[in-house]
Amino acid sequence: MIVEVLQPLLSFLERDVHQLEDIHKDSRAFQDPSIKAMFQHAVSNPESINEILGQLTAFLDSEADTYKKGLACIMSGTLVEYGGDPSLIVDSVVRQLERHLILIEAYLANEELSTEEHFLSRPDTVKARVTSDFVILATMTMICRNKQARNQIRQKEGLVRLIESLYEHVDNLEYVHDVLNSVDDLEVVALHPETLTGVRVRLETVQNNFHLFTLLQDVMLRSFHGKEPFASMQRNEVAIKAASGIEYPETSGASDEALFGFFNMYGLDENSSELKQNQLEGWVFGEMMPTHIPRIDGKAMILLGEKIFASRSWDLSFCIPVHSALSPKTELLDVLSPEQTKAWLDRIVAMRGRDD
Repeated sequence: MIVEVLQPLLSFLERDVHQLEDIHKDSRAFQDPSIKAMFQHAVSNPESINEILGQLTAFLDSEADTYKKGLACIMSGTLVEYGGDPSLIVDSVVRQLERHLILIEAYLANEELSTEEHFLSRPDTVKARVTSDFVILATMTMICRNKQARNQIRQKEGLVRLIESLYEHVDNLEYVHDVLNSVDDLEVVALHPETLTGVRVRLETVQNNFHLFTLLQDVMLRSFHGKEPFASMQRNEVAIKAASGIEYPETSGASDEALFGFFNMYGLDENSSELKQNQLEGWVFGEMMPTHIPRIDGKAMILLGEKIFASRSWDLSFCIPVHSALSPKTELLDVLSPEQTKAWLDRIVAMRGRDD
């Protein structure tokens, strides 16, 4: 049965497109009966989805028509949403994304030409421009489910350059840009000098420091719920669920509020016991990224103290993931003992002394 489904689909995909009027970016692109038959089979036989993805991977890695590769990408993304394994095909989709963006860059370099003129001189640039959404949305579907793929893309200098230069000019590429600019695998050590408490956490798809604040406050309150001042603080369930990608707030304008003042290691005084409330160099600014926080041994150091302002809040738009498949978190790795916390504080003072 699977052969009867795949043969017509691959036959359709392997036929190149030569006429501009046959290139579509709407539902007309998917009218071939073989596409409908494939999806019907996948829904009825979910155990076959990975086999179909394997065939689409081989097609994407072959010498084939750019327009049809765009269609194959969005088909693959849909199959992943049906439960297919993104690791089977994400590398091929990412390679196609890079090729599409190279062609789109060439298209945009000659924007004065009409679509017809582009098609006459370089038809692949038109095919890539028309199907960019198909490839970008498939990429999003996969990299939001596969951290390894995100990290691999971050190492591809050419692709990163293309995304950085084109995300303001190509629909939906901004979302890929945002996902890749979130933080994965950074360890953060958060210390509360007043109570000699602390935690060590690892970040996953954290978008900015406001996002980190919301998630980190939850970790601190859960870790030290029986100890003051944490016991008197209230968890913001709406903000925590939004920041974790569990449930989005029903109303616009939902926000979270700082329970602490957030400082970097330069906010600690020389006695490793108090925080310098009034020195800007020691503040952690919410609009910035966790990667900007000074580190020791590769770990970002955050110090928690009394609130800098009477009321400091941020809109949850800073925290809400850009894709429903993302599950941001601050994974708790270790709850520090008072002795461990003091040792970290002493290290900060010692390192500060060397920096001075």
